[in-house]
Amino acid sequence: MTPPRPAPSAPYAVPVTGGAPFGTGVALVDAAGALVRAPDLTAVGPFHPDGDGDLVAPAADPAGLWGYLDGQGRWIAGPEPEWAGAFDGAGLSRFRRAGLFGYVDASGAPVVAARFLGRRSSTTGWPWSVPGTASAMRIPRAGW
Repeated sequence: MTPPRPAPSAPYAVPVTGGAPFGTGVALVDAAGALVRAPDLTAVGPFHPDGDGDLVAPAADPAGLWGYLDGQGRWIAGPEPEWAGAFDGAGLSRFRRAGLFGYVDASGAPVVAARFLGRRSSTTGWPWSVPGTASAMRIPRAGW
């Protein structure tokens, strides 16, 4: 039996402010302060174990498109959705494409295709309603 690998340490997202017209970007640095990725992102969510010994996090590029980065700051999926959320305890991340919501796993592969409307209930706060039904799905918001 192979001994389990220790969990890698997640890079830190650091805001970097530049002069006009650049504004603020987000860089990734490791625990020692070494640059992992230049400040060419506009947002980075929390890193989550991907199940294969690495990490994954949602991130946005300067055009506002979202995708998923690995622990070395490389795109593993995207950027293409309109929005991507943090991973929950089950290893799933919610995303929005063409105004519809779905889920991807830690590899960036869709588990539930984008097919749910994103309406928030004023009483529960859940952002889901199923097209063609009168009831809303109750999906926990943990992890985002």
